[in-house]
This record gives sequence, structure tokens and C-alpha cells, in this order.
Amino acid sequence: MINWEKYRELFPVVNQQTYFMTAGGGALSKQALQAVTDRYQSLALNGGRIFGDNIQLMETCREKIAQLINAEKEHIAFIPSVSFGMNALAHSLPREDSVLLVKNDFSSSILPWENAGHSVKWTDSAADLAARLDSAQQEDERISSIVASYVHYANGYKLNLEQIKHLKKDAHLIVNGTQGIGAFPIDVKKQGIDALVCSCYKWMCCGEGIAFIYIHPDFFKKLTPALIGWRSVQSAMNFDGSCQFYQSARVFELGWDNMTIFSGFNAALDLIEEIGISNIAARITSLTDYLIERLRQFNIPVLSNTEKQCRSGIVQLGPFQELDKIMKLLESHNVWVTQRDGGIRVSLHYYNNETDIDNLLNALQKL
Repeated sequence: MINWEKYRELFPVVNQQTYFMTAGGGALSKQALQAVTDRYQSLALNGGRIFGDNIQLMETCREKIAQLINAEKEHIAFIPSVSFGMNALAHSLPREDSVLLVKNDFSSSILPWENAGHSVKWTDSAADLAARLDSAQQEDERISSIVASYVHYANGYKLNLEQIKHLKKDAHLIVNGTQGIGAFPIDVKKQGIDALVCSCYKWMCCGEGIAFIYIHPDFFKKLTPALIGWRSVQSAMNFDGSCQFYQSARVFELGWDNMTIFSGFNAALDLIEEIGISNIAARITSLTDYLIERLRQFNIPVLSNTEKQCRSGIVQLGPFQELDKIMKLLESHNVWVTQRDGGIRVSLHYYNNETDIDNLLNALQKL
């Protein structure tokens, strides 16, 4: 049996407050903090002599991400953000293709496609996506891509990606994995994902500045890369004028990243591997179930879909009148949540516990 309190002790933020803000920014472990601190210390002492080690560290992280999502490392690229990744895809796909988007999805999954000039079709919510697919494809045979979040950023709705795989026909599935990866298993092969974009500073708990994109090799063939840089080419360090571009997602690794922070990312990935993603998912599910049960006991309204198969680590409470007043009340009790879409977003990771949830409920009872 896993000693969750032992792992909780690795995250200083939860010892200072009741922290339910992982969906906005994941906690940083002591190991990740120390790894980044040590790397910057090495940079200060050795300068550019450490760059070769940093590249190797990045490749180690690439291998670990590949294992986590069941992909080949050659099809994974590190990028600055999900917004970058979605723009890279939107501007590299044929403009005559239509895309199906979720109306209230996070902006980085919507704005790049509109800005790139694609014809956009809509489904009202993630919960309606499966039912909407058939009619949308009948209305517009040009729909070539479906863009959706694995877990919705505000209400926590978790998509059944395998169901979407079987319904999407010839359309490509592009997934924003930011609110799910690091919390729940994902398998790009089993779930038929053609492109996966993810920021790593939330549920993967690695600190800011790293995201990744996976692109299936068959899907990549449909792209005309709109963005390139000096590291988009193979043997980039030769500087011989050759332009043999990567024929994979790695073409979108444009320049020199903040390599130093890959040390913290590597430590965060090691922790996920040590605990096991299935164990993390089970822990989060247990905490979410406990929270929903307690909310029902106290008749506190919930905006999230609470059906078992749709639950994630995010639960949205509400609607509430005087929402700002409630937020201030919670802050006065050192309970930290976020305000999203007219409700209160509570996000639970494995470093939370039942006492945290009780603290939240005790504060809400003082309304």
C-alpha cells in the first residue's frame, strides 16, 4: 500500500496552506526544486560547458514522456506552450479543412484555429462531443480534425477518448492533454490520438516553461510546417548550410530552449514513474469521490458532471451568488482555489488528502 503522506511531505506548498490550485499550477517537489537549483549553480560555475549535458537531459526526458504516453520518442518535440503547439498545427494544416471545436474549451485550443482561417464547426460542450460527431461530419464533409481537451480546464469533464476514436471516422483527433497528463493514463496508440499537446507545469508538477507535442507520423505527412528554426534540421550543430528537416514533430523544436529547467522536469517524471500513473489516478479518483460525497452531504451545488466515468481531478462548485465573497472567505481560512466560469474550481492531486477536503467544507459551512 502506498504511503501517500510520505509523498505529500515532498511538496512544501501543501504544508503551508490548503492547496487546491493544481489546475492552475502544480506544486513543485523538493526533488525538482533541488535539481533546478543544482543545475543553475552548475551553470553559474561552468557556463556553456554544461550545454552538452543539458541536451542529454532533454533527451532523457523525451524518452520518459514517450513511455508515459506510449509513443516513440522520435515523434515528440518540446515546445514553449500549448498555444505554440496549437498554432503550429493550425498554421501547418490545409486551410480548406474544417475543424470541430468545443465552444467553452480553453482559449489555446480555440483561438489558433480561428486565427489561421480554418472553417470552424462547434459542439456546445465536451459532454456533447461524441453525440455531435456524426451530425457535424454530415453537415461538413471537410471536417478533418477534432480538437478537444482530455480534461476540461474549468468543470473537469474527462473525455472518453476511445469512444471518440471509434466515432471520428477519418477525422484526426487533436488533444490538449494539459489537465489530464500526470494525473491519468493516456495512450496515444490505444486512444487513436493523432496529435497531443500538453503543458507540463500543472499535473506533471515540473515548474513553468516546458510543454510537449506528439504528432503521429501519418498525420505529420499532412502538415506543411509553417514554423522552422535552426534546430528544426537534423545535425543542427554542423552549421554546414544543409536543410534536412526533421520529418516528425521535432521540426517544431525551433531554437535553444531553457535547457536548465529540464533537470526539474526529469525529477518530476521520475516521481511519476516511481509512484505509477495508475496509482496516481486511483488516488485522485478516491479524493474526488470523497469530495463529491461531502458536497452532497452539505447540499453544496456542483457544476461538474459527477457521473463516475466523467470525473477527473477537477470539481467545479456552484453556481453561487456573491462569488467574490466566498473566495475571500476561503482565503481567510487559508484555503486556496480558483474562480472559473462562474464557479469555484477545486483541483485535487495525489498530494492532497481528506483533511484538505474537510478544511474546505468547514470553511464553506461558515457562509
